[in-house]
Amino acid sequence: MQKAAQQIVPTINQPRLERPRPTADYLRISLSTLWHWSKTKDGFPRPIKAGQRVTLFDLNAIDAWLQNQREVA
Repeated sequence: MQKAAQQIVPTINQPRLERPRPTADYLRISLSTLWHWSKTKDGFPRPIKAGQRVTLFDLNAIDAWLQNQREVA
């Protein structure tokens, strides 16, 4: 019997999750600006509630949003 051909599964980018302060530092903006953008900027990735007191942002999604902003401008 022949072995079944191995199926190559593309690697899916794992989310890079960060708390709000490191996310704001990554974007070089204030924490209040981060919260403002998350509520008002069209298409800006929404925060992820990981628990009652834990909120995270996906840096990969933010990078994609930033790239889209550069392409539109």
